[in-house]
Amino acid sequence: MDRKAAKELLHIQGWLADEVNRQLTWLTLSRDLPPWKRSLEVLFADAELALTNETG
Repeated sequence: MDRKAAKELLHIQGWLADEVNRQLTWLTLSRDLPPWKRSLEVLFADAELALTNETG
């Protein structure tokens, strides 16, 4: 295999790995974000209250 073809093939290999990782990342986020949001809602409310009390 010539050098140019080898470099192109390895570039494609890296791109494919990135695409797989991106799909897994989005799948994980889409599944995990709603429970994370629910678990943090109390802290979000506390933060808003603290800032409201500070300014108001």
